[in-house]
Amino acid sequence: MPVDGKPNFTGVWRVVRGDNREFILIQQKEADVAFVEFAQGRPFTLKAAINGQPQRQTLNGAPCEPLAKWDNDDLHFEVKPGAGGTHVRYILRLAAGGETASVYRTTFAITPATFIEKWERQDGPELQPAVNGFELLRARVNPGPPKSLLEKHLETGKLGYAFNDIPLAEREFTTIIREEGNSTLKGDERSVYDHARELLTRLYLRNGMIKKASLYSTALNRSFLGKFAKYPEAVVLHRGYARIPYTRDPGGHFILPVMAAGKSVDMLVDNGAFNTLIRASEARRLGLKLRSLTWGTRTYVKESMPMQLAIVPRLKVGATTLRDVPFWVVPDEQLERPGVLGLNILLKLETIRFAQDGFAETGFASEDIDYEKANLSFDEDSFMLTEVSTNGQPPAPFVLDLGAENTLLFARFSMRFFDLISANSKLGATSLTAMGADRTFGSVRLQEVTLRLFCNELVDGQVIVFLEKTIMQYEGTIAIDVINKAQRVTMDLRAMRLVLE
Repeated sequence: MPVDGKPNFTGVWRVVRGDNREFILIQQKEADVAFVEFAQGRPFTLKAAINGQPQRQTLNGAPCEPLAKWDNDDLHFEVKPGAGGTHVRYILRLAAGGETASVYRTTFAITPATFIEKWERQDGPELQPAVNGFELLRARVNPGPPKSLLEKHLETGKLGYAFNDIPLAEREFTTIIREEGNSTLKGDERSVYDHARELLTRLYLRNGMIKKASLYSTALNRSFLGKFAKYPEAVVLHRGYARIPYTRDPGGHFILPVMAAGKSVDMLVDNGAFNTLIRASEARRLGLKLRSLTWGTRTYVKESMPMQLAIVPRLKVGATTLRDVPFWVVPDEQLERPGVLGLNILLKLETIRFAQDGFAETGFASEDIDYEKANLSFDEDSFMLTEVSTNGQPPAPFVLDLGAENTLLFARFSMRFFDLISANSKLGATSLTAMGADRTFGSVRLQEVTLRLFCNELVDGQVIVFLEKTIMQYEGTIAIDVINKAQRVTMDLRAMRLVLE
């Protein structure tokens, strides 16, 4: 998004220079710009009005004179030492799309030298997260410019999608899709139609309604869903209340015993996994037949992890029994536990509660959806979101992921809390492991951060902020480490409510 008609360099930038992890944070406004760089792991900040005039300031106890100016659409940022020190000039040129920049860096010494660098944006205005249900509710109060009838149907359908209200989403999206044959459909309306079709497909897929998903799927998914639809769909045969013992693994995750194909399996409860997963060795122990259908799943660490379908004839969770449940089989080395009970099954269970006494409850009565009371919603990629307040500021959407071990903050957070990063952080690296793959991300450690969820203080102290791009375009992830601070954790996925007591 331009600033005063000029390119906007605001964001977290990674300097591509071999294997080194160098990061620069930029906050650009109409009249001034601030750069945050790191030296020996500590941030230092340089600010200048964009007027070409040097402005004296002190950096690490030494005087310097940063200046900034525009040369057409190139941003010049120069730092002249007040007494000794390094004299350096950056000329930044934003590429189309805003995700990279070409940077000419000149260091003035006895022999000046110019280096041409590529900077990659790790987050910023051009990388907006998908619209979520909380924003859609607020948009009802401030609806903005007038919308066409089809756009109104789309907005209402999105609301149903976000809060997993299948009847509402179906009604609104199919109303749009029926207009496909209308020869007077305009270009903008065509995009509304395509969007409705894609979201309806994702809604059905999220809820295990594969046959319906295949009917509305776009060309990208049609072949896969057509094959998937040939297998029986999971259905709930009986729903009953049960109070059963559960355990926690060393990472604090909830481990629930279930009966799959007549045999006991300990499964990690993970709303962040879209599908239910099982190790190949466990699939063999259960006598499951591998089907000729493969799929890929993505994690924080790796974009695609291959899986193979198996159908479990009976799955019993507490006193609730399901038939023909799809399990996706992965190599043993990619899954740390025997199995993962994913979102597709949790949505069918509807309700689940964990207490500190070591007992879980399933099958208790759910409530009807009330959008105003809901504190969970889905984005368009089916990430489950909740809203979190940081340091007393207005809440922002965070991903809720019971399968993640540590609560983390991402690059978008550093843009909203630029001053916090620039004044109180230490650069380092953080390693993550997911499904047998490892990756190290450039990150900073903040010393004083307070996160609040539903008036509960979840984090008060040190926290890691990733500067490097991940698959997440939100400010952070609420993980099991802070959820476990509650005495009782209740999820009602029909009412889309999380209750921490």
